[in-house]
Amino acid sequence: MSERARKGHNDGVLGLRVAHASRQGASHQKDGTPNQDSALVAMPSAGRLSAVAIMAVSDGAGSAINSQQGSKAACVAGVESLTRRLNRNPAIAVREHLLRSALKRAVRNARQSVIATARKLHGAANVNEYACTLMLTLTSAPLVGVAHVGDGCIVAGDGEVWRLLSEPDNGEFANETKFLTNPRNLPRVTVSASSDIRCVAAITDGLQDVALSRGSAPYDRFWTPLYRALNRAPLSSSETVLEAMLQKVADANKATDDCTIAVCVKAGEG
Repeated sequence: MSERARKGHNDGVLGLRVAHASRQGASHQKDGTPNQDSALVAMPSAGRLSAVAIMAVSDGAGSAINSQQGSKAACVAGVESLTRRLNRNPAIAVREHLLRSALKRAVRNARQSVIATARKLHGAANVNEYACTLMLTLTSAPLVGVAHVGDGCIVAGDGEVWRLLSEPDNGEFANETKFLTNPRNLPRVTVSASSDIRCVAAITDGLQDVALSRGSAPYDRFWTPLYRALNRAPLSSSETVLEAMLQKVADANKATDDCTIAVCVKAGEG
């Protein structure tokens, strides 16, 4: 994958900006555990049909010793799968049934990549040691498609009013979630019209306490200022805005877990 795709980028001509940022949690800093979250964004071409932004966010299981490698493999494979399908058939960006199919395949490819990574690095190692969640999004002018396994959430809004496109799935018991490595955990796939959506964001559960109100709905006092800050900032400064927000959360001691966010904004609005 190109360096441009690895870092994410902005495209003012096409009217989209996409960026991501991640910060190691205070609890991980204390016990020497690395940041187990991963994120990847890209803006592949869909020809004349639509501008497209793809985002992948994954949270490695805290109890899995190799989950950092698992989350990275899942993000790379998910983005690459959607990009390949888009290159073969740009209509994926504008037709709901094609986008649903592409998202489901991307999740399967991400799972296969995590399993292959486990076998390559540690032979017959337990795949569960690479356990991770996964959130994938594809945003175009007419559609927003999401696929989600596990906790974390995907938020969308017009700059003032916000809603969950995919809510956290914490499993049956407290402090549990569903992981990509379990083939029984099928993705929740949703495709929505994007006419009233100016911003799409995926966050890991480390940010849920500050980004969701009572853990169940987007907190507008978090999302609206962030959206406005992104729109005010130069296109090249999107990641700086996100990093500053994560620093503010850390300074206020409002998150102890790793925190990761990926955002796609339709630039120049709001």
